[in-house]
Amino acid sequence: MKVEVKEVRGVEFGAFEAVEAFVGRVLNNSIRLFFEKFNGGKPALNIFDVGSDNNSGVNQFIPIDEVVSELERFEFREGFIPIAWAEGGNYLAVDLIDGCVYFVDHEILDGYVKLSVGIDAFLDGLNPSSNDDVVLKPGQVIKVWVNPNPIKGLKNT
Repeated sequence: MKVEVKEVRGVEFGAFEAVEAFVGRVLNNSIRLFFEKFNGGKPALNIFDVGSDNNSGVNQFIPIDEVVSELERFEFREGFIPIAWAEGGNYLAVDLIDGCVYFVDHEILDGYVKLSVGIDAFLDGLNPSSNDDVVLKPGQVIKVWVNPNPIKGLKNT
């Protein structure tokens, strides 16, 4: 993997079994190794392709002990578990049947885009990024509104 990952947590005893009991399927060795290596980790700024005309980045790999709560919070396809939080409130999920990794757009009904044939292939395709990589083309931004007083209305605490 070309991207540095920090703040990785250890996997608690019984965490894999809790997810397996909830989904009714066994997590294969590839998925277990992924969580053992990257559980809850936060990758440096990164980018991956989503189809031929879009891209995104991983904000954080989901800790195995939070997978069940994410499954309860968001309706994933049957047989899928989330493995990362992506930019914009989206997810990365793995299909427990064939091991493929998908980008899941939370704003589109059944918004799944296949990214790779497995977790290792996805990680190999995750590239370092920089804010300097963002280049806007002339005319790309048509209109921008900026709140002139963003703090107004917030309570003093």
